[in-house]
Amino acid sequence: DRREFEKAIQITDRIRRHRFYRTLPVGGRVLAFRWILQAPDGLLNDTARLQRQNLLAKYPQLAATSRTVAQLRQQLSAVPLVPDNEEATRQQQKLLQMLSAVSQQQEFLLHRIALRREPAEYVFPPQQDVKELQKTIPAGQAILSYFITSRMVHAFMLSREKYGHWHVESPSKMKQLISGMLRKMGNHESNSNVASRELGDSDWRPLGHQILMELTNEADVGVWDKLDELVVIPDGILWYVPFEALAIENHENATSIIGKSRVRYAPLVSLAYPTRRHMSPQADTAVVVGRLFPRDDQAVAEGAFDRLQTGLPRTVRLPDKLSAPSGLIASVCQRLVVLNDITDAGLAPYNWSPVSLDRGKAGSTVASWIALPWGAPQQLILPGFHTAAENGLKKGGNGNEVFLTLCGLMSAGSQTILISRWRTGGQTAYDLTREFTQELPHRSASAAWQRSVQLMMRSPLDPEQEPRVEEGDEELSSTADHPFFWAGYLLVDTGDVGDE
Repeated sequence: DRREFEKAIQITDRIRRHRFYRTLPVGGRVLAFRWILQAPDGLLNDTARLQRQNLLAKYPQLAATSRTVAQLRQQLSAVPLVPDNEEATRQQQKLLQMLSAVSQQQEFLLHRIALRREPAEYVFPPQQDVKELQKTIPAGQAILSYFITSRMVHAFMLSREKYGHWHVESPSKMKQLISGMLRKMGNHESNSNVASRELGDSDWRPLGHQILMELTNEADVGVWDKLDELVVIPDGILWYVPFEALAIENHENATSIIGKSRVRYAPLVSLAYPTRRHMSPQADTAVVVGRLFPRDDQAVAEGAFDRLQTGLPRTVRLPDKLSAPSGLIASVCQRLVVLNDITDAGLAPYNWSPVSLDRGKAGSTVASWIALPWGAPQQLILPGFHTAAENGLKKGGNGNEVFLTLCGLMSAGSQTILISRWRTGGQTAYDLTREFTQELPHRSASAAWQRSVQLMMRSPLDPEQEPRVEEGDEELSSTADHPFFWAGYLLVDTGDVGDE
């Protein structure tokens, strides 16, 4: 009401941080100490760097374990991620076991320190001055941030030149619109077949256009011609909205947003344009090969892996029997692709297993990724995740499982996450994943994803290779242009000022 937009945006981000911290030990203090102790220096501010120095000086045992961790990481970097002989495998297993033991000592020390009167800078998620953030937004890009209360949805627009704020009345009405659109896109149950009439019509477009108009304050069509990239900060049920698929105009051949603009998401405004670590073009890509759909032949995933390995150097397959808990392996892996159905996604946010090969075992969950040793794959591709969007919200869903899952993965070090709202399986899912992954070393994540989707929309569609498409389907489109095949993915990325 006072039109203090900068302060309002900062307050909504503080509330989001608090939601995340409430789910962590000691209100997030242990996480804060983990970052201070082990996060890369470039991700820390001056206060956190000074606290690191003081912490290591005051607690010699912590300093000794930190030196050991640095030595072990250096030794592990000299060993292939997937060793090709028994001796190297034994060496990697021994080093990872030692890293695990030292990290457990550090965890014990940090939990004790967190209960003392020791200062801890809450580095993640960062707090960022809105004016300073605005200066980092490249021309042609904009942030759309939403905050839901019981009575309305607050919407904020932020670009390099200006702010905007408006209200969307009645969250319950918005939920009905979203639910209706998701169902018309074919989302009824996680494994249900989708009829050809649903994949051949555009009944979802009017609802998608209405949602876009309400969420953007009736934005003029010309706005999208000027926008190169849209960064969306959803809240609540808006995490289930595939913004990239929303129709800009209300007619059958209307262009979706992704046809005009790159689209990515972030859980907080402060994570839209932070400092980021740059990956080496020679980074290894680890792949889990399984089944994205229960009735899939595993040979389909193996074929997808072979094609990815051909197009992307240094791509390796993780063995079905891991040499160490997947949380440890994740801490030394830079890019991870999981071509497997994540059947325990219902345990989100922190009790499901991203790698899935050692599901149910100690050290496999997101919670173990968040714990020391610090570090998770910087780029993480999960096309087999499940959310409430896959059943059209008829079984509920408030978006918290998505928000907290993403915060948890990013707090462990991930910066680019492609995760599915609904899991389609089939050749389109493998092709989208492959095209996106092999482009990541060469362009920004949002540009790589836009390219992958646009290629998919023009690609031939083979119903026999799509396990969720109803058989005997003569009315099906010859291409995968229906959003059921590509709009179920959520690209979360911290962006880069140098994005093309």
